[in-house]
Amino acid sequence: MKAGQHWPVIAGFSATVIGMIAFAAHWHLWGYFEGPLPGYEILLFPGNMTLRYLWHPLLTEELSLSVKLILLFAGQFFVVTLLCLGLRMLIRIKDKLIRQ
Repeated sequence: MKAGQHWPVIAGFSATVIGMIAFAAHWHLWGYFEGPLPGYEILLFPGNMTLRYLWHPLLTEELSLSVKLILLFAGQFFVVTLLCLGLRMLIRIKDKLIRQ
């Protein structure tokens, strides 16, 4: 793998770590803000979309919190990584068109 080709995975991992920090802050600061943490929905948007539209229709609601967190963070990682891979492909296509 050439240098710089692994940035989509790094971006996915970074988004997952940021999501974990946001979830922990949201969980522990609920009483302080008297509601959700500001920006929580934005920071965990990819993971929440996979929970809502992929996992919720397939699984029942009786899942434990730890399983839901695993699905949330896995979705966060995969969605961000796939979006960055798509962006990298578009950049490569643009570069090839410019060179011609």
